[in-house]
Amino acid sequence: MLSYFFHLDLFACNFCIKFKSIYLFNSTAAPTIIIDSTVKEGLTVRAGDTIVITATSILGKPAPTSAWSKGGKFFKPSDICQIETTPTSSTLFIKYGSRKDSGEYTITASNPFGVKEENVKVRVLDVPGPPGPIEASGISSEKVTLTWTPPHEDGGSAIKITEFVVPGLQAGAKYHFRIAAVNAMGVGEPAQTADLVEIIEREEIPDLELDVELRRTLVVKAGNSIRLFVPIKGRPTPAVTWSKEDTAVKTRAIIDNTESYTLLVIPDCNRRDAGKYDLTLENAAGKKTAYVNVKVLDSPGPPLNLKPKSTEPEFDLHNIKVEVPVTGRPKPTVSWQKDNQALKLTQRTMVENTSTSSILTMNECLRSDSGVYSVTGKNIVDDIIEPRIMVDAKFKDVLLVRAGESFKLDADVAGQPLPSMVWTKDGKDVENTSKLQIKMSDTNSGLVNKDSLRKDGGEFVLTATNVGGFAKHIFNVKVLDRPGPPGGQVTKESVTLIWEPPINDGGTKIKNYVVEKREATRKAYATVNALCHKTTWTIDQLQEGCNYYFRVLAENEYGIGLPIETGESVKVSEKPLPPRKVILQDVTKTSVTLSWEKPEHDGGSRVVAYVVEIQPKGSDKWSQSVIVKVPEAVISGLNTGEEYMFRVSARNEKGTSDPRQIGVPVIVKDLVIAPSAKLLFSTYTVL
Repeated sequence: MLSYFFHLDLFACNFCIKFKSIYLFNSTAAPTIIIDSTVKEGLTVRAGDTIVITATSILGKPAPTSAWSKGGKFFKPSDICQIETTPTSSTLFIKYGSRKDSGEYTITASNPFGVKEENVKVRVLDVPGPPGPIEASGISSEKVTLTWTPPHEDGGSAIKITEFVVPGLQAGAKYHFRIAAVNAMGVGEPAQTADLVEIIEREEIPDLELDVELRRTLVVKAGNSIRLFVPIKGRPTPAVTWSKEDTAVKTRAIIDNTESYTLLVIPDCNRRDAGKYDLTLENAAGKKTAYVNVKVLDSPGPPLNLKPKSTEPEFDLHNIKVEVPVTGRPKPTVSWQKDNQALKLTQRTMVENTSTSSILTMNECLRSDSGVYSVTGKNIVDDIIEPRIMVDAKFKDVLLVRAGESFKLDADVAGQPLPSMVWTKDGKDVENTSKLQIKMSDTNSGLVNKDSLRKDGGEFVLTATNVGGFAKHIFNVKVLDRPGPPGGQVTKESVTLIWEPPINDGGTKIKNYVVEKREATRKAYATVNALCHKTTWTIDQLQEGCNYYFRVLAENEYGIGLPIETGESVKVSEKPLPPRKVILQDVTKTSVTLSWEKPEHDGGSRVVAYVVEIQPKGSDKWSQSVIVKVPEAVISGLNTGEEYMFRVSARNEKGTSDPRQIGVPVIVKDLVIAPSAKLLFSTYTVL
């Protein structure tokens, strides 16, 4: 505040004029601005909506002038931009907001005593633009890997997923691929591969994986099967050759070759089957070889080289010494016999066993020592081996199967003695049916499920058991299917949706789900709830009798995933009200004719049938009699003279209503009506 003080004294002509003190006050103030509290921390709008920013208070002395700007450029009124200004406030309107309208908006107020600015950040959200160029790589006979760059315009929501593997393609076919980005605002414009992508087999050098047991010497008991299971890979699928000692494997060997493994089985093996087995894989890209050493155990043959150490026994009429070489693994147990009887050992007759021989010594021989002496060697080959289960690499992860397809679980089993095998699912034994078939051999077990349904998924456990212990492998199967009709309650104004979490969560926890709806006659979806934290949601305020589609999208910290949609439209309706009054129209000795009035409300869906039920006197049980499409029915085949109660229910596509019962019981008999006559005239004239 400024003040001015004047004091003036004038003296002239003997009189005095004296001015009084005068104070003049002039009030000034620099500008101040207050932004609407609802947008002070920032404003977010959808593309196409109007951006509205208000400075609710602009003060200063003298009254300041105000102007709106963005990026250093001041706004001028136009068809798109409007500014409403009063002496103490100002509002900026930007119609048809788009992504380019995002940014920091500034209002500037100024007067001779200062300048004041306030800023408001505006974010305009829109569907994303098309992704960058699409590149195809990793092409095989049935899949391709697509990569792309994020859209130049992400619609205000970061999009980080830029790769996807497309499975289930047809070898030799050519494809175009389109990719569209999705954010909270919806699905953006798609981008398409510039050229057709041909699905061709890329070459890959053959490779194989030997089990730990096969890398060592494989030991098999004679009479059992030699089973060599080797996972393989290579593109194109390599040719497989098994040989033994540079010669093709014998014809009695069973060889099963697939794209992912080769299996050689020799049933009822013997010692001649022991040796080195060579495996060769070869395709256009190269060659790979490996070998497996097989040892077959059998009971030992007769001890070798059974003969006296010299051409004649060593004796001097008193002493005899015979040494017999003995071989075998494990080391045989040796016994001596005389004349087919166990040799009795005494101080004169002794046996000494070494690691390589058995020595019989007889001192001071007697005539009674004469006879036929023999030696026998035995060892033990029945080793106990704990069961093992070997599966293809694809069964170590979750096996994904589309609904309607078949899936096969397969495993090789080893152990000594041969293990018994059992399949279980969810803790219960799996039964062999025409839909789910179990196949078993001594060393293999397989399970085939046909026409898979979602309920067929779960944990399948194969358990192999013998006296040495047990082994088990868990097969995890997931059957993928479109969602069925929404679960939960459907009324004439609401639908309750139920869904399952996605198999792939994108590597981070699902934050929430986005629930959307659309009428069957429309193409665009509308968001119902963008922050659903459960796997169920009730959508209300729907139009009765209208058909709707629903879809759900999962969201994590990196963005929103692809949607899953209800397979069929859902009609918003409920079961009808009961029929109104039930009327007895006619009765005979074997039938009853009923009629009734239609329900007061059909539940939003047309009544398609009426169900008539009957209850004999003395019974608590109601039984269905007839189903008709019109509000009238004849119930025949009744017993003459018996008493019955009747009730009627209405049925639409959502269910059957509560029943409406006839007022009184009906006795089945012919109606007796007394004769009557009605004269047409009461006066007659005879001429």
